[in-house]
Amino acid sequence: MSKQLPEGESVNSSLGEGLGELSGILPNSLQVKRGRPSRKKIEMMIAAPKSPALHVTTEAGSLAPESKPTIETLFGTGSLLNPDIQVEFVDSIDRSKQQGNYFPRLFHFMDQMVQKPVAYQGLVSPEALAALGVASQGLKSFVRKKHGYAVYFCNLDIESESLCINQWQQQIIARPEFELFAASFLDAAGLDSELLNHVLPSSALASFELLIGTPQFWTELKSFLQFILQTAMNSAQSDELRTGLGNHGKALAQCLMVEFIRRSKHLKSFKFKSTQLESRLNSFMLEMRTMKDLACKSKSAWLLNCWGNYSMLYQGCLSSGQAAAVTSLNKTMRARFFS
Repeated sequence: MSKQLPEGESVNSSLGEGLGELSGILPNSLQVKRGRPSRKKIEMMIAAPKSPALHVTTEAGSLAPESKPTIETLFGTGSLLNPDIQVEFVDSIDRSKQQGNYFPRLFHFMDQMVQKPVAYQGLVSPEALAALGVASQGLKSFVRKKHGYAVYFCNLDIESESLCINQWQQQIIARPEFELFAASFLDAAGLDSELLNHVLPSSALASFELLIGTPQFWTELKSFLQFILQTAMNSAQSDELRTGLGNHGKALAQCLMVEFIRRSKHLKSFKFKSTQLESRLNSFMLEMRTMKDLACKSKSAWLLNCWGNYSMLYQGCLSSGQAAAVTSLNKTMRARFFS
C-alpha cells in the first residue's frame, strides 16, 4: 500500500475546502461487504494491534516483517467505513471522438442518476483510476469514509496546477482554437469574458474524468448548464454555436463545471490528492504551484507577475522540440483575482 499523507480538515464551504490523500488499492481484508459488521467484529478490528512505524529488530538481528495495516491505523477508530452509504460509478460518457452530443449525453446521465436511491454517483473513467493509482472499490471506500461533501473531484492534468492561471487556460493550452470559441460563448451566455483571465488556486482545477456528487449536486449542475446553454443559444447564431459545441463540448462543460462549483458556496467540495499524481511534479513545479496559490491567497499582483516570469523561464528551459505547456506572460499580466 502506498504511503498515505495526512488529510486536510474542512473549515468552511469554500471551493476545494476538503483536501484528502488517496491510498492505493485496499487489501482484501479491508474491502467493504454488504450489510453492517457485527459489534464483535468491530471490537476486534478496533482492538487489533497498530502497524509499527518502524521495523523491529529481532534477537537474531534480522528485520521482523511489518504487520498488515488495520482499520484503526488507516482511518482511525471513529471513522469506520459505512456500508450504508451507496456509491455508484459509471465510465466516462465521452468514449467517441465526436463530441457534438456531449451535453445531451451528460444531461441523460444526470437524469438517470437522480432516479437512483444512492448517496453518491460519479463519472469515473479507468484512466482516472490508473492516474490516481487506486482501485474503484478503494475510491468508493474513501468516499464512504469521508462522506458529507456534495462533490468530490480531482485534476488529472496536475501540471496545469503549476502552469495555468485557471481552468479555461488549461483547456486553451491543449487546444488553442478553444480560446476564440470560449470568448464568443461567454459573451453570448451573458458571462463575464474576463473569466478567461481570472486566476484560480490549484485547488479549484478539476477534470470531468473523475467527478462524484450527490443527487443535489448533479441536479443543480444540470440546471446551471441548461440555463447557460439556453441563454447562449438565444443570443448567438445557432449553427455557429452548434459547430463550436461539437468541437469543444467537453472542454466547455469542464470549465463551466468548475465555475459552478466556485459559485455554489452552499455545496461543500472535496478535492482528491494522490501521491502518484503528485510524483509527476518536479521540485520547480511544486514551487511554482505554491507561488501561484500564495498569490491567490494574498491577492498580490507582484507575486503573480513573479510567477509569470518564472513560467517564461521554465518555458525557455524546455527543449525546442517539446510543446510549451505554460501560460504566456501576456496572459499572466492580464490576470485578475476574484473578489
